[in-house]
Amino acid sequence: MSRETNDSPEAYWVYLDQFLIDRLRINKGLSRTEFLKAVDISANTLKAAFRGEGIRAATALELATFFGREVTDLLSTKDPLYKPPASALTPM
Repeated sequence: MSRETNDSPEAYWVYLDQFLIDRLRINKGLSRTEFLKAVDISANTLKAAFRGEGIRAATALELATFFGREVTDLLSTKDPLYKPPASALTPM
């Protein structure tokens, strides 16, 4: 998938960490079917997110909000805006 050309926030694809999304879903005690019913996102879009494909930024925000997170917390290493978390351990 490629980025669309307009500048609207909805125009950009966001790549989420599918394993993190799945772990957060499990932490909420939801099956994938229950998760689909709990969020207002199409089944095809959720399947795309679970396959590591890009989804719209607004949809990523809906998922992040559902989990009480920021979108940047859920980004995959595939996403151009991904930044690795700062290490808690520093060299001495």
